[in-house]
Amino acid sequence: MLSDVTLGVATVIGAGAGLLIGSVGVGGIILVPTLIQLPDVEIQAAIAACMFAYIFAGLAGGLAYALHSVISWLDTLWLVIGAIPGAFSGAFVLSYVSDLAVKVVLYSVIVVTTGISLYRTCQHRHQEPQPINDENTNTDPSASEGELLDMSKHVATSLTT
Repeated sequence: MLSDVTLGVATVIGAGAGLLIGSVGVGGIILVPTLIQLPDVEIQAAIAACMFAYIFAGLAGGLAYALHSVISWLDTLWLVIGAIPGAFSGAFVLSYVSDLAVKVVLYSVIVVTTGISLYRTCQHRHQEPQPINDENTNTDPSASEGELLDMSKHVATSLTT
């Protein structure tokens, strides 16, 4: 049995992971590595507890997203079709793999996916056109044609003087 302090810390970690799961869809990648740093928490127990907790976090977050009508149910169905046998297989295989191997795979996945995500984010940022911050530029999409014409005359005048 875990100590009260360890359980309290696990609750706070779970709340943070739940916030991340609900807001950006990622939290589990933080939850297991953090929990196994706590005293007396074994990796198999942390993974099992997290998998069970994801059911409720997923239901709560999924309900909130469903209420906002942002779930693509067909895409979700295909994801579930792959995830269920994958999760079952992973849980079965876990009992045959050493703690060290699980940690190496887990941390490698974190490092590789972080690197790929950072690279793609930087590439995407360099490809986006940067807005021009000019005091004479009207960014109001409701500007009338006359206002735009007056603005263009003003800009042309300021460029020629």
